[in-house]
Amino acid sequence: MANKTIIYNNTYYDSVTLMNISQEIEKISGVNNASIMMGTAQNINILKEAGLADEKVEEADNSDLIVAVEADNNQITNKIKELVDKKLDDITRGQNEKSPSEEKPASLEEAVQEFPESNIVSISTPGEFAAAEGLKALKNDKHVFMFSDNVSLQSEIRLKRYAENKNLLMMGPDCGTAFIGGVPFGFVNNVNTGKIGMIGASGTGIQEIMSIIHRKGGGFTHVIGTGSRDLYKEVGGITMLNALKELSKDRNTETILLVSKPPADEIADKIINKAKNINKKVVICFLGYDKKIDKENLIIVDTLENAALAALDKTFSKNLDDILIDSHSNKYIRGLYSGGTLAYEAYILLKKVYPEVYSNIALDEKEKLSNQEESKKNTILDLGVDYYTKNNPHPMIDLSIKISKLKEEAKNPDVRAILMDVVLGFNANQEPASELSPVIRSIIEAEKVDIIIDVVGTDLDPQNYSKQVEKLQQAGALITESNFGAVKTVLKKL
Repeated sequence: MANKTIIYNNTYYDSVTLMNISQEIEKISGVNNASIMMGTAQNINILKEAGLADEKVEEADNSDLIVAVEADNNQITNKIKELVDKKLDDITRGQNEKSPSEEKPASLEEAVQEFPESNIVSISTPGEFAAAEGLKALKNDKHVFMFSDNVSLQSEIRLKRYAENKNLLMMGPDCGTAFIGGVPFGFVNNVNTGKIGMIGASGTGIQEIMSIIHRKGGGFTHVIGTGSRDLYKEVGGITMLNALKELSKDRNTETILLVSKPPADEIADKIINKAKNINKKVVICFLGYDKKIDKENLIIVDTLENAALAALDKTFSKNLDDILIDSHSNKYIRGLYSGGTLAYEAYILLKKVYPEVYSNIALDEKEKLSNQEESKKNTILDLGVDYYTKNNPHPMIDLSIKISKLKEEAKNPDVRAILMDVVLGFNANQEPASELSPVIRSIIEAEKVDIIIDVVGTDLDPQNYSKQVEKLQQAGALITESNFGAVKTVLKKL
């Protein structure tokens, strides 16, 4: 076994770029573990805890890039260095081939001076530096899209209050998705323009709704992410409220759609009260929120699919009665999700059928699994939580953890069916069906297990929705048009 730490001095790359390089490293035969990250004190500690750091890691500085590898031998670690060298050279060469006016600015200040007409700054630095960069952007009168996580809650609140006072949007921290005037940010699907504006404290929930609306002929003016904590009681929904005000004034937006993982009740109430006074149709999907609202312009829905259908003025199920089947099966369901919102939705839906549903994101503490615990009975897992991504790329990029869990769950004789998502779009895995299909095929041949997949995406995405669906169907998977549809399908199988 060979451990090696490679340091690239004064070399910063955003986290999505690093995740994609990490995915390429993991594909090399003989690599047992690998991580690529900036040389912050926090990241160095993470590498030490993972047993990936040698003595050389102490030489790294905040602005250095660290590639830490555990491989079968030194020949493989050298091969990894050659791969990373080439990837970074390709990026540098692309920048050097640009004309002087297109060269990458060295700082946010330079970027603001060089592109004064720009109005959004995208930030994906390590979390300990992100808040300072966000404040610089806001002081320069720019909206902020902050992909970075590990930003303190106190810093988020300060940034959002400052942005509110300047009538600016602070999207994030931990904002994975936005589509502003047709420009994609983070993990997002490629969709048509149209008359719908969406605001979401959710990543894959936004993507699910975007994809369904696009596939049914609709389109978007803007899709505004808020960051995962925006509807926490402490934050108060500042970004969602600001974005709601902006979309209410936007002449091109006819319908506004709000989506969130389970919010704090008082914050949900506050946002809904604001929405009541907007002279536009507003569709609201706050998972787990079940209060009835009597207001003509508001439509409260209980699933992501229903949110999409309501926004399109299409018929939808006004409650979940059709899912309340009487199941007497002694077999169980397992859900393996890369999207937190999709995992929450599946958990909430199954709770309407079964008295106990276990999950690492369970709302009921009695059903909450620690990240080390094995699945039991009916279990939904969010594979995008920090425990799984600490030293690995996100499962929307790297399918290794999902494939490993899929094999593990399928071998359990008590498991009858497995729910999954496959999320397409910008920055996601480029060929997920090619990686999953051989595994799915072998499982279906060997085990009596159904695999039901909600493919989130469009034909405009780089991966092409129809192409991915066809490959997965050929492998034997059952494909549904929504996560709600996947849950209904799996229940009928029991």
